[in-house]
Amino acid sequence: MAALVANRTPASRASFRGGSRLVLLVAALLAFALAIASCGDQTVERVAARVGPATFDAELALSGKQHVKGLGGRDALAPEAAMLFVFPQDGDESFVMRGMRFPLDFIWIDANKRVVAVTENVPPPEAGTEDEPSPVFRAGQLIAYVLEVNAGRVQELGISAGDAVTFEPEVDRTRAD
Repeated sequence: MAALVANRTPASRASFRGGSRLVLLVAALLAFALAIASCGDQTVERVAARVGPATFDAELALSGKQHVKGLGGRDALAPEAAMLFVFPQDGDESFVMRGMRFPLDFIWIDANKRVVAVTENVPPPEAGTEDEPSPVFRAGQLIAYVLEVNAGRVQELGISAGDAVTFEPEVDRTRAD
């Protein structure tokens, strides 16, 4: 084998180096494709959530992982933005503000797409209290969705129990887990 390598011409060595570059390029592209594929949960789905007189650009939270993370770790939410938590079955769902950095209003919505309750001006945890138990918030009745919006928006927009809710496009609850 050593004799074969020694007898290569400069042109054949260049050809071999080009081949190894091709192998490296293919390997890099494959690694990039795998990295993109592993980020499957990175796609953000949105709906227009109309609640009474208001419309919000709502990010969907369908999976258990998305429910746990919620808006935690973010510094702010645009004025017309929201997060819509979707549950596969009606339940007495509870929320905590773990990891939150700004206050929120909760809009609790039943399966008939009616606001059943609102919880206003829920503050984020105080600094240094991460290890303490977080207050738990719930509507006290069965809900199918929760819409989180910036604190003060419920009062500002006049949102109240009984308001009708629509989603565009329609939200398929069977996709939630």
